[in-house]
Amino acid sequence: MKISLIPAGDISTASSRIRVYSLYRELKKRGTKVSIGIQPGSNVIFVQKRIDQDLISKLKNEKRPNNLIIYDVDDSGSALNYWASPELVEDIFKLADFITTDTLSRIDYIKSQNANLKVELIPDCIDYFPSKPLPLNKIGDFRMRVLWFGSFSNIDLFKPYISTLCDIPNLDLVMITNQNSLGEIKADYPNIITIPWNEENFTNDLRSCHLTCLMHDNSGINSMKSNNKMIASIAWGIPAVISRTTEYERTAKKAGIEYCLFNNQKEMAEIIESLRPIEKRKEYLNASQKIIWENYSPERVADIFLSLIAEQLSKK
Repeated sequence: MKISLIPAGDISTASSRIRVYSLYRELKKRGTKVSIGIQPGSNVIFVQKRIDQDLISKLKNEKRPNNLIIYDVDDSGSALNYWASPELVEDIFKLADFITTDTLSRIDYIKSQNANLKVELIPDCIDYFPSKPLPLNKIGDFRMRVLWFGSFSNIDLFKPYISTLCDIPNLDLVMITNQNSLGEIKADYPNIITIPWNEENFTNDLRSCHLTCLMHDNSGINSMKSNNKMIASIAWGIPAVISRTTEYERTAKKAGIEYCLFNNQKEMAEIIESLRPIEKRKEYLNASQKIIWENYSPERVADIFLSLIAEQLSKK
């Protein structure tokens, strides 16, 4: 079988690393004939959200009765329009055999806009190419390092919590984000420790912290955001304190760590304090890591992908 994967961006693009390059590495490891870019005569062509007219033309040339064209979309609304115009999205919706996406909420949204589309779930896999879950790092406990990480474009989700975090005694607030935004952050928030995001260094920077503090909100397309930061944090050995929002709550319940969910700043601060003792953080990881790995490891997501395409090819 030949599988062609077409990412939206390069390996430094988070969604492409999670949804394409991780899959590529796992399929390659299994001996699958898989490529980044279109292989002529592919049985499966998997396109991640970026579309232009040239790609549409190539896909039309490659479409055959016995192969599959899959359009993978993990954004909605204006975020998706960055990668493809609404007209081209409509074109690929008509051309693709089915659509894949990252969350159940986004399936509901896509189907509400396009009732006749066939939409399937492929969850995000754990980011940064882990081979197994890691234990807690051995770092001093007197001052807690609490980390928020993500694109600077999402900073507005974090801002309402910054002053509360900075007021917690014996706590250092750490932020990892785009290097070109660090000056603005330091000007506005001089007490935050800022680290430029770097793919090679990120997991070491992550593991220099005791906890991560991560939040979505439940409004509009933000309510469809995936759990990818949460599952990465946990798999790399750092408990996550997370907002009680759709995918975080769903995942926390599945992993037996519902007590790490907060509704407001006060609850967030209380949960952080409750996880200050190392024994409590070990309990958190002991409860959650096995379930997170079973559901979101690169191997598991590749199994889901291969099972899905086998089912759909058999119907052809």
